[in-house]
Amino acid sequence: MSLKIENLYSPQSIVENSIGFETLPAGYIANATDTVSYFPSDYTLTGSMKIGLTNVWIKSRDGFVLPLLNPFEGEWFGKVSTNGDVDVQYGLE
Repeated sequence: MSLKIENLYSPQSIVENSIGFETLPAGYIANATDTVSYFPSDYTLTGSMKIGLTNVWIKSRDGFVLPLLNPFEGEWFGKVSTNGDVDVQYGLE
């Protein structure tokens, strides 16, 4: 999957978020009326994502607004992480 996000202004994340693939817990049913989408044991979704973030600005709780130019490694941008084969490109135009 390829996704391009441009010209985004957002407050800092205050809850934990992730971009990528998650593990579905045992007993998960994707659609309550669909018996085909039942996962009897833990199942990790797979695939790959390429995500472009251009002109993405984050406002901190103290009012500072900065561009998102680095991986989601600091608490400054909130509780955001990646899971699985996710390639995130950052930039300004």
